[in-house]
Amino acid sequence: MAYDVRAFVWTAREAHERSTGAIFVALVAPAVFTTSIADMGAALVTLLVAVKTRNVLLAMVVGRISVLGLRWLQGNI
Repeated sequence: MAYDVRAFVWTAREAHERSTGAIFVALVAPAVFTTSIADMGAALVTLLVAVKTRNVLLAMVVGRISVLGLRWLQGNI
């Protein structure tokens, strides 16, 4: 019985591409949901900017500014 190796390689590559996002979410989600409301709000703002603009640098800058602003509003600075 012969197997097509190219089909397996494509499946492995596809699995690798999809698993990196899942691993990232698995590492970030506990840190986001065990922090303050300000940090959760900043994570949401960062996610929305990243999805909307597809610009990671802009999302990081906006996320950091939103963390500082929301913590200031909450009185934690």
